[in-house]
Amino acid sequence: LSDGTVSVFEAATGAELSSFTGDDLRAFSVDGTKLVTSGGGSVKVWDVASGTQVSSVGGYFEWLCADGTKLATDDYEGLIRIWDVETGNEIASVTNYIVEPVFSNDCTKAATGDYDTCLATGWAASNGAQLATTTGGSTSVFSADGSQLVAVSDVDDTVTVVDVATGEESSFATGHASPQRSVTFGPEGNTIVSEGDFAAPVIWDAASGEQLSALTGGPTVTSPLGTEIAVRGEYPDETVTLWDVATGTQIAQIAGDGFTDPVFSPDDTKVVTVVPGETTIHDTATGAELAKVVGEYPHVSPSGNKVVTEGYDDGITTVVMVWDLATGDQICSVPAGSFERFSPDESRIVTKSYEDGTYSLWETDSGLPVVSVSADSFNGFSADATRIVTTDHDDIGKLTMTVWDAATGAPIVSAPGYGVFSPDGSHVASSGGDGTVSVWASATGAVEFSVAGEQFPDF
Repeated sequence: LSDGTVSVFEAATGAELSSFTGDDLRAFSVDGTKLVTSGGGSVKVWDVASGTQVSSVGGYFEWLCADGTKLATDDYEGLIRIWDVETGNEIASVTNYIVEPVFSNDCTKAATGDYDTCLATGWAASNGAQLATTTGGSTSVFSADGSQLVAVSDVDDTVTVVDVATGEESSFATGHASPQRSVTFGPEGNTIVSEGDFAAPVIWDAASGEQLSALTGGPTVTSPLGTEIAVRGEYPDETVTLWDVATGTQIAQIAGDGFTDPVFSPDDTKVVTVVPGETTIHDTATGAELAKVVGEYPHVSPSGNKVVTEGYDDGITTVVMVWDLATGDQICSVPAGSFERFSPDESRIVTKSYEDGTYSLWETDSGLPVVSVSADSFNGFSADATRIVTTDHDDIGKLTMTVWDAATGAPIVSAPGYGVFSPDGSHVASSGGDGTVSVWASATGAVEFSVAGEQFPDF
C-alpha cells in the first residue's frame, strides 16, 4: 500500500491473514511461512500466519538463501552481514565492497567480492569463518555441490577456481579477449562458461583451467538445461554453431539467416534455426537435420512436441502453422497474423490479427476456429484452459480486464484494471486503479472480495 503496509489475504475468502510494515516485500521463505520486508535501513522477517515479527536486522536486503534460514544485508558502505532469520542474530560480518553476496545451494557458504582488492572470498555461513580467497572481485559463483568457488574480474582477463575446503587454486585461466562479466558452471560441474562485454563466451576445464573453446561469432543462446550453446553468425557469416558445454567441443555448424536466434526444445534434444522462408529442426547431439518446414519466427511448445511458424499461404495471406517437432509433419495451418501462445494443455493456439488486433483461439489438432475476442492485450489462460483474460485501455490509459469463456467467447466478468489468474485458475484478480484490488470467481464472475491495493496484483 502507499503507506508501506504489506498485507497477506486468504484467496478463497478475502480474509486478511496478516499485515506488516515495510516499504517493499522482498521474499517469501520456501515453505511460505515467513516473508521478508525492507525499508528505512532495516530488514524485517514476519510470521505469515500470525503477523508477528520474527526478527529485525539493520541494513538493506540483498539475498535470502534457498532454505530460508539465512539472509544477507548490505549497509552500502562496504559491510555485508549474514543473519539468522529465526533469531535475528548476526552470524557473520564481512567488510567488502561487493556487487551482491551469494550463497551456496545448501546455504552453508557465502561468497563476496571486493572491487578495491579484486578478491573474491568464500565464508562459512554458520560463523563467518573465512574459507578461501581468490582473485576476481566482480562476480563469483559456487559449484552445485559448493566445493568450488569460481570468480572473474572485470578489470583484467582472469578467471580463477579455488577449492573451498583447502583454499588451493585449482586453476587460473587467462587469455580472454575482454574483461569478463559473468561466469557459470556447466551442468555436470566439470566445465566453466565465462562471458564478457561484447565478447563471445569461453568454455574452460574446471579442473585444469585449460581453455577448451572460444565461441566466436555473434549473439549466443544457451539451451534450457545448459548442455549446449548456440552461437548465431552475423552477416556475411550466417552459420549457427552448436557447442557442447560439458566438453567444450563444437558439435556442428548449421545454416541460419544471420538475425534470428536459434530456439531449443525444453529437453535440449532439438534446436530450430531459420533461413529465409524455411525453418529447420536439428538434433542437438549431432547437428543432423531432422525436418524442414515452411515459415519463420519459430516457437517451440512447452512440451517440446510442437513448433509453430509464421508465413504466407499464397504469397499474400499470412498464416500460422503448427508442426510436429519430431517428424516435421504439419498439424494445422490457420489464417492469422502472428502466433501468441499455446493453451496450458496445448489443445489450443492463440493468434493475433494484423488487421484489427483480434485474438483468436484455434484447435491445435485440426486448425478449426474456436472463438475470437477483441482486446488490446492477451493476458493468459486459466490452468484448465477453459477461460481467458484480456485487457483493454482507452485513450487516457484506463485499463479494463475481461474474463471470457474460452469455448464460446461469452464474457464472464469485466472490471476496471489489469487481470491475472490464480495458479489454479479458480480466481482472477484485478487492480481497479482506485486503490482497490478485487478477486473474482473466474467461472461465474462473482466478486469474492475487494481489498486495498495500488499495484498490479499477483497470486
